[in-house]
Amino acid sequence: MHFRKYCPLPSQQECSVMENFDYLERSGLLAVGKYDILENIFRFVDDRALRNIRDASQMINAIKSTSRDARANGYDFFAEIRIKMSRRCPAIEQQLTYIFNDFVIGLEDALSPRFQFPPFYFVHQSLKCPIDTGLKIIKGTERPDRFPLIWRTTNNTLKTLTNFISNYNKDASRSSRIIVQTLLMFLYNLKQKYNVKRWRFLWKEFMVLSVEFDNPFDLRAFLRCSYLLREDTKDTFYLIFDHVNDIRLSIPYIEIRNASIQSK
Repeated sequence: MHFRKYCPLPSQQECSVMENFDYLERSGLLAVGKYDILENIFRFVDDRALRNIRDASQMINAIKSTSRDARANGYDFFAEIRIKMSRRCPAIEQQLTYIFNDFVIGLEDALSPRFQFPPFYFVHQSLKCPIDTGLKIIKGTERPDRFPLIWRTTNNTLKTLTNFISNYNKDASRSSRIIVQTLLMFLYNLKQKYNVKRWRFLWKEFMVLSVEFDNPFDLRAFLRCSYLLREDTKDTFYLIFDHVNDIRLSIPYIEIRNASIQSK
């Protein structure tokens, strides 16, 4: 009832509260830190909800202000996850690093405004995470034709991986799908749990996953969870390397460190 003014379509009239929230997000009226519409909806309806909305707005604005101040002073917020194999094969590790980096850059570019999309595309898909979408496509729960650039990037990575690991693995096609799905799940969890903004795979005599954050709060939360992160990373890349080579490798050693830099 209270959403009717802002959700005017007949199809919205019988929707649940969560479905109305989803509609407001997709239409661009509601976003992180953009809660004016919620204040209008709850102003004469629920004082407690109104206070919570205003408190959330103030907290988010404070975080944004701190982040802007830090960036104005030339700080970029990075952490590194270093993946070191005890029984090493640097040639394989290095090539995988380059394949993974091309993959994440391709997914990042897939929703870039510089690409031409149909008029309806951003209405329905602008809030989609390319990592999440790629994962759903791999699992078969999302149609590839709805996200052609994400599918093309994912499919090209599958082909590149299959071609590369066929030298070491008798079932390269199946293993490639497992590797890509495992990697996407890991990256998706990083984004959901720790608000990772961007990631890159780097080669520094071993594989490094560089992760970037918008603010120092997310970086600190990430570093505080380093024990759990090490375990998740260890399990993920043990599974990945296990499907690269028919020879079972040892469990990787994981280091997590603050890599923030002063860019000015």
